[in-house]
Amino acid sequence: MVASAALTFVLLHQGVSVSRLYYGTDTRTQELMAGALLAVIAPAISRHARAWRWPVTVLGGLGALFLLWALTA
Repeated sequence: MVASAALTFVLLHQGVSVSRLYYGTDTRTQELMAGALLAVIAPAISRHARAWRWPVTVLGGLGALFLLWALTA
């Protein structure tokens, strides 16, 4: 994930097209890896620590509200 983010940063500051950064698989790997990491961690959290369920739910809801706000702003 860090390598993909670093590549995106470097390419952005070299003046590469934003479309290239958005659609390039090498620069979007960070999102794919973050999703994969959450897919691995989420079952462990729900199985081993019930106390984490409500904070994760609240954070997810806040994230959804933020995305809705960002779409309308």
